[in-house]
Amino acid sequence: MTVNDDEVPAADKLVVTMWGTYGAGMEEIAARVAELLGVALRQQAFSSEEIQAAQDTGGKDSAIWFLVGATGHNPRMFDRLLPGVKKEHERMAARMATEVLADAAQGGVIQGRTATVVLADWPKVLHVKLDGPVRDRIARAASKHNISLKDAADRQQWEDDVRSQMSIDLVDWSPLDIDLFDLVLNTIQLDTETCAQMIVAAAKVKAARLAG
Repeated sequence: MTVNDDEVPAADKLVVTMWGTYGAGMEEIAARVAELLGVALRQQAFSSEEIQAAQDTGGKDSAIWFLVGATGHNPRMFDRLLPGVKKEHERMAARMATEVLADAAQGGVIQGRTATVVLADWPKVLHVKLDGPVRDRIARAASKHNISLKDAADRQQWEDDVRSQMSIDLVDWSPLDIDLFDLVLNTIQLDTETCAQMIVAAAKVKAARLAG
C-alpha cells in the first residue's frame, strides 16, 4: 500500500498497532499505551465476547461466523460451502482498511483490524505483537474472567484460531508470523506497566529516528 502525504499523521500523533493472543492482556496494555501517548484507543473489530458468543450459539447469521466460516473448532468448513464468501471478504477488507487509515491519520493505538498489514508501509508506525506461553495465558484469562481453566483453554483455542483466520482470509497474512512486527513482547514475563513503557519508548524512538 502506497503512503500518501495526506495519510501520514501529524508529527505529534503517534500510531501503534497491536495484535495479541488470547490472555495476553492486550486490552489493558493498549489502554495504558494510549494514555501515556495521549492518543485515541481504537478497539478491535470484534470483542472477545462476540467471538465467544459465535462459538456458543453457532450464530450462522453473525458477521464473525460469515467472516471466518467456522463451526466448533473446524475453521473454513462453512467457508467452503459459500461461493460468495471470497467477494464478501474483499468488501470487508476494503471497509476495514478505510476505517484503519482514517483512524491512523488522527493518531492512536489500533488493536487488531488487520492494521499491521494496512499500515505496513507507514514508516513511523510501531507494530507490536503481544504473546506468551499458552498455559500461562489460559491461567490469566481464567482468573480475569472468573471461569474454569477448561473453559479458558477452550476459549483460547477458539479465539486464537478465529483471529488468525480472519487475517488470513481478509489480507492473506497470519499474525502468528512475526515478519511485520517491530516489537514482540512476552506479557507473562512483563507486567502491564512495563510492557506499556517499553512500547511507548519504542514508538517514540522509531518516530524520532525516521523524522531525521
